[in-house]
Amino acid sequence: MRQHFLTDLWSLIWLLVFLGYLIRSHRRLGNRIGAKALWRMVPGTMPYNIMQLLVTGIVALIIADIFGNDLIAPVYFILWPGLFLLWKYWDRRRTGQALNSSPDLQARLNGQVSPTQPPRATTLPVPSVRPKNKPRDAFRSLGKFAAGVAVLLFVGMGTMIFALSYYHRQAEAEHDKIHIGMTAEQVLSVVQNYFSLHAYSDAPKSGPDDFSHSVSLMIDSDGLLRTYDLSSRQPRMFSPQAAAELMHDKLGDGYEWHWRYTFVNDTPQHISFSVTFGPDGRVKEIKPVYGWD
Repeated sequence: MRQHFLTDLWSLIWLLVFLGYLIRSHRRLGNRIGAKALWRMVPGTMPYNIMQLLVTGIVALIIADIFGNDLIAPVYFILWPGLFLLWKYWDRRRTGQALNSSPDLQARLNGQVSPTQPPRATTLPVPSVRPKNKPRDAFRSLGKFAAGVAVLLFVGMGTMIFALSYYHRQAEAEHDKIHIGMTAEQVLSVVQNYFSLHAYSDAPKSGPDDFSHSVSLMIDSDGLLRTYDLSSRQPRMFSPQAAAELMHDKLGDGYEWHWRYTFVNDTPQHISFSVTFGPDGRVKEIKPVYGWD
């Protein structure tokens, strides 16, 4: 069973940042045009942004589904904010920021002026223009960018370390379910939440390409084990009891068996541990959990 804790955690971080951006922008817009006008269907307002969220979310889900189950979550939660912000940028370019720069439009949104009523001539004070310090502004923007990159790297490294620790604890919890003296059927019944189980025995081989004394199993979410049958070219499903019988048939009795459980997650590291069965068919040795790329 594949694990996606890191993807879920990153998705939550992206979603919180995304929602924080929306709330902050709507509060600023509400302060400029009023809470009542914020609910009009105009680019930049709440109903319009909700419509944008729904449309871009559906489009992002369709595009992410093309990448398959393993990448659908990270692609979706990166593509969705990207499409949304791209649409907002296009709206801003298309309207020329009319909502923020036109007092007449702001008054109409607030219901203060009828669309057919000509705007009143008003004399607006001319604000004093302060010269910008371009070098200082450039350094300030560069500093903000560098700080953002540093925070992103720090959060990414912390999330990766936390996720690897989480996955190792999961593998160790399954590892600790196995005890010396257990049979293959007992081990297959208690160990869950792994991705694959590769087993082979010390039975004599007829040649270097003889893989008749090995078998690979994968576990489904319902606890059933499956393998690929080369003769029928179809997957075969097994209960833990039937899988133990397959082990005896494929690996042969009277020889040592070697099992390797592998846990595949959404980090670059795989996590595994090995179990050795003695000639009597019972667990002889349990090796520690280790990670590999």
